[in-house]
Amino acid sequence: MVASAERVPRLRIQQASALIAAGDIAGAEAALAGVEAELPEDRADLVVLHGMVAWHTGDWAGVRRAATEAEELASDPGELADLRGIVAHMDGGWEQHARRQLTHVWDSPHLAGRVFDAHLCVTEYVLTAGDPYEQLAAFAKRLHAQAQQTGARRGEAFAATVLGETELLTGNLDAARAHLAEAARINREVGSPGGESLARTRLGETLLHLGDRAAARAQLEEALELAHVSPLAPHLLFLTSAVLVRVPEDDAEALALVERAETLFDPTWICGFCPVGYHLAAATVCARGGELARGREFLQRAEAAPTRGGPWPAALAAARAELLLAGGEREAAAVELRRAVEGFAAAGQVLNERQTRAALRQLTG
Repeated sequence: MVASAERVPRLRIQQASALIAAGDIAGAEAALAGVEAELPEDRADLVVLHGMVAWHTGDWAGVRRAATEAEELASDPGELADLRGIVAHMDGGWEQHARRQLTHVWDSPHLAGRVFDAHLCVTEYVLTAGDPYEQLAAFAKRLHAQAQQTGARRGEAFAATVLGETELLTGNLDAARAHLAEAARINREVGSPGGESLARTRLGETLLHLGDRAAARAQLEEALELAHVSPLAPHLLFLTSAVLVRVPEDDAEALALVERAETLFDPTWICGFCPVGYHLAAATVCARGGELARGREFLQRAEAAPTRGGPWPAALAAARAELLLAGGEREAAAVELRRAVEGFAAAGQVLNERQTRAALRQLTG
């Protein structure tokens, strides 16, 4: 059956979305070439996709053009949050942007929920983009205090989550556990399943690093259930699965969790940020489980993502080391682990630096 002329733009948009999700940016760009949309919702989606392709290819001017054009087309401000946040971070003004966007909606609980949700991806990106964690923690503390003072519960939960994540990344696990437990509790009280899912995901990750695998698994399974009922599912399911697949000590069980995770993801999801951690975790699980070819496929997906700078080269090196080690290339694996140690240290990710340094010591004796 031949698609109607009106449906062709939507089909090309869906095709491009799927290709971006698979890391085929050139294919997505080709799918969008020459597409002209008549329907308003198609025009908005088309511009946002052009902006995402521009971001993936390092075309910062293209990102700015798309963000400006999308402002005139999108009916829902949440649709533009990622592009706006990307531009703000490129300009070094993410903190001011976030405070401005978040604080002006605190008196409207419904709108506040949408705005806080819309900032998930860019906030997670900023946390792993190389920004100084002292600066991010200070921002979160100021936001938390302001939210408490005004009685803005969603703002309080958002700030507690960001603060807990910075504590986790810098290795302050007890403080991270306290902040993330607070964030999970407040999100539940205000009826925000997406916020609660993220908080419980990071709480589970903290508990895993504290050595309590059973408690970590319980938090992560609950986070997964909450993710399913949230509009943020295309992002949260990746974030939660990235941690969950690392919980089992048994390689076969970990591989089974990767199989389960793969059934949850829709190929039309286009987020450039959230799948990367999962792809790296899945590559590591496959390496340890002896499925090297599949592990390399996951690594290739992560390498295709727009993760420039910050700790991402270190994370890629750590996953690459796992695959090299599984293939018997110990010296090459050691080289990658040294790169990972240096990268995590430079980015201030104390926890990942400790773990990678321990793996290097074990490998080199």
